[in-house]
Amino acid sequence: MIYLITFILFVLEIFIFCCGGIIFAYSPDRRISESASIGIILALILISLIFQTAFLLEYPNLSIFIEFLLSLIAIRYIAKNYLIITKAFNSLGNFILKNKAISLIVGLCWLYLLCLVTIIPPANWDSMAYNLGRIFLFQQEKSLYLENFTTIRQSMFVV
Repeated sequence: MIYLITFILFVLEIFIFCCGGIIFAYSPDRRISESASIGIILALILISLIFQTAFLLEYPNLSIFIEFLLSLIAIRYIAKNYLIITKAFNSLGNFILKNKAISLIVGLCWLYLLCLVTIIPPANWDSMAYNLGRIFLFQQEKSLYLENFTTIRQSMFVV
């Protein structure tokens, strides 16, 4: 149950950051798809930067506080500029209606990825042993370099 709540909160946070990034990147001179692409990449870069900086400063819980604060700022920013997000979702809806075959293929790929993240069990040793617990190990060691948990013969996937 705790994993489901954590998963939902992480996905919601990423969605909020992406919507804020789309609004931040929006310009009347750009297509909405360009703004969405730039905004999503900016959001993911920001989340990664916050996470890694907090660990390099050896205050891993600082990332939670900063992400929460930036989420509140992004929600306020989205509320003030909700028409841009509405335009983005309308544009996506129009694309889906006009390109049903491509949308179906992409939708099936996204559905598979969702199942891979939530339902399908992991197949590699690292994920079976640690999976989400790896994040808690980072926090416990207060470092991104897990000397006590990583061995030479074991691959460790990047954050």
